[in-house]
Amino acid sequence: MGRKRKLAPDAALDRAMGRFWSHGYGGTSVADLVDASTLNRGSLYGTFGDKDALFRACLDRYAANAAGAWLDALERPDAGLAEIRRFFKSLAAYAAGDPARRGCLMVNTAVELAPHDSKTEDAAARHFKRMERAFRDVLERSAASLRPGADPASLAPYLVAVASGLLVLARAGIDRTAAERIVDAALFGLTA
Repeated sequence: MGRKRKLAPDAALDRAMGRFWSHGYGGTSVADLVDASTLNRGSLYGTFGDKDALFRACLDRYAANAAGAWLDALERPDAGLAEIRRFFKSLAAYAAGDPARRGCLMVNTAVELAPHDSKTEDAAARHFKRMERAFRDVLERSAASLRPGADPASLAPYLVAVASGLLVLARAGIDRTAAERIVDAALFGLTA
């Protein structure tokens, strides 16, 4: 058998992450990871450890890069309601426009593994808390523009649930019109 070509660890990690994202933890074998990463089995284990350790590294990378890119605009100190609106409009477009119907690695993982695995539960909880904190901070800064009686501490987890729900529906093939209606309904109640 010929040698597999060498691939930088970050590139191998991105390829493994893509495999987990598309097929889930349970639907991804070590052989799949060897093929996806183009590393041989020994290099894969030597670089990342076992499948579980590689998966955790993929979750960390996803939270920092893929999901982080979505949250960066919300986490800016000057972010306002316009950033929440842009976040959700972009999310609706993504949910309806991804032909691979991958959804969100973190949401998919929370559904698949969090009830049975405390490390996965912790990783998912950190991700969702980060999103909730970003929404809450924006809502608190924008309190004067919110509808009377609106509570940022209550609205923030609601927005996390809407975002997560859209990403679950992305896996089921939601169309753009339905995704946009969900976003419009969710955001309608924020402002007076």
